[in-house]
Amino acid sequence: MKLLAALTALSALALIGCGRRSVVESLDNPIAVERVDERGLVPRDGRRFEWGFDVPNAARLRAVRAAIEHGIELSPDGRAIGLIRINHWCGNDPVGLHQARVDLRELLKFLPHVWPPSPRHPDDRAWSDPHFARHGWNVSQWRQFELWSGRDPDRMYR
Repeated sequence: MKLLAALTALSALALIGCGRRSVVESLDNPIAVERVDERGLVPRDGRRFEWGFDVPNAARLRAVRAAIEHGIELSPDGRAIGLIRINHWCGNDPVGLHQARVDLRELLKFLPHVWPPSPRHPDDRAWSDPHFARHGWNVSQWRQFELWSGRDPDRMYR
């Protein structure tokens, strides 16, 4: 009977998330994306945003689809900012829901550096797909991106 009571208490704690908190960033005036191709993307307002380099199959990349799902923000300095959900898969992580702003051009430059790499051809950036699952971008990969970008990934814990 004591075992059943203990299991019930643990189940209840698991359901409430053990006090995990949310870190949710947002976009200012998001614009829906009309089209994505190898050279860039076209928001619904007709402007064109260029990657600055060719991205084969850019429209099929889970990373790009995830980042533009809620639209994009075009910054005054010409950057396209999207939102990506970060998957904090470990139940011991104090962050549960995490949605982060990402610079799309920087994200595409980073993808070949993701570790561990996929066995596909290195020029096929679609190899990043396993890191963008239905629950979001693996937090370990996101941390690598933040460090690669010169940002502190631990800022969300402070």
